[in-house]
Formats: sequence, structure tokens, C-alpha cells
Amino acid sequence: PQKANNIPAPSCAAPRVKSLRRRSGDTPLRRMVGARGIEPLTPSMSRKCSTAELSARTQRSGERIDNRISPRNGVGMENVSLRPARPSDLDAIMTIERQPGFEALVGRSTREEHEGMMAGPRHAYFVDERVQAFAILRDLDDAHGNVYLKRIAVMRPGRGEGARFLSLVLDWTFARTPAHRFHLDCFEDNARAQAMYAKLGFTRDGVLRQAYLAPDGRRRDLTLMALLKPEWLSRAGAPAR
Repeated sequence: PQKANNIPAPSCAAPRVKSLRRRSGDTPLRRMVGARGIEPLTPSMSRKCSTAELSARTQRSGERIDNRISPRNGVGMENVSLRPARPSDLDAIMTIERQPGFEALVGRSTREEHEGMMAGPRHAYFVDERVQAFAILRDLDDAHGNVYLKRIAVMRPGRGEGARFLSLVLDWTFARTPAHRFHLDCFEDNARAQAMYAKLGFTRDGVLRQAYLAPDGRRRDLTLMALLKPEWLSRAGAPAR
């Protein structure tokens, strides 16, 4: 637990920032990602634009995803922001995943592994504005609409920051990509993480028995959990589409 319309493929030019302020004709889905947002990713875009390219163009434009809605899905969302990670964020990301005690709960990668994933087309990295939380998504171009949460971690667990950050990641994923199913796995004995996922509407899909080989040679079970777009829409108060 490194825990298809015949439309021309978009380029990696800087995306137009869209105002999502409430006005006549607005819908809950339109407002879902807050005051500012990144243009929707299509499968072809996600193949063409690596996280590094997304991050570079975001840095040039000063663009970010903000969310000032409070509360939603039972989670307070004050002062929460989300942006694509940049290579300069890697030190902070690696520090978070190496906090004391995290080795039993969160997967970790070497700098070379992170740099490869960040530069490649398969993964997307996100952080909050202070880089106190990060998430790694995989398979945004999956033909069946299955987006995988490879890893999420916060610097200060147990204070609700993980739930707020993941809620915004979910908003971006379902409102801005073709995703239908957002899925993850976590250690079977990580009750705190499973409780957070359940609070956000995830359901338990099963168990992968002895699927993870720990560094000490132990085999660990993984719990599978997922959230579907109709479920997210229902919880967020937006009409199904």
C-alpha cells in the first residue's frame, strides 16, 4: 500500500481558471471545488500531462483549488486548499511519510521513486498549501473510471486534517475527471484510517489476505474500500448526472 467522443486531445498549456462563485444557474456540482479550480482532466490529458507538468503550469499561473464550504459530508472544510505538488515539495512529502510510527501505517518511497512517479504519466501528486498533507493518485486515465489512492498522509494525524484533505481530493477527482470509482487499500488493523474513510462514505469491498510483505518479513492483510461517484454526489448534495 504505497499507503473514452471524438474530441481533440488537450495540450498541456496553462489551464483557464474558472470562477465558481455562486450566481444564477449555479449548481452544487459547479461550486463543489470552491472559489477556484483547475480545468477538468480528460483521459487523454492525463496521459499527456505528468504531475510535474501540471505542477509547473500551476506554479506559473498561481492557480490553486480552494474550498471554503463548511461543513460538507460531516467534515468542516474551513481554510483547506489543494494544489498539484511540485518537485520542490518532495522533501516535505518524504518527511511526512517518515514520521515516527508511520512505518506501520503508511507506505514510503525513495526520492528516486517519488521523482519517477511525479514525472511519469500514471501518477498525480497533490498537497495542501502548507505541505502538511499529501496524496498520490494513480490511473486517472483508467478506461473503466477506477482511480486509485496510492497514498495519503498528514503531518499531524488525529486532528481531522486527513479527512478534510481527502474530502477535497475526492471533490477534485469526481468533479474534474471522468472517475466513477475511487478506491484504496489500507492495512487491516489500521482502524483509525478505516473510520475516516467510512465517515467520508467509503464502503468496505473486501480483504486481500496476506497481500503485503512488510520489511520485517511479516505478511499483512489489506482492507479494500471504495467510494462511487453517485454516492459522492448524494453525500455532497449535488444532482446525479
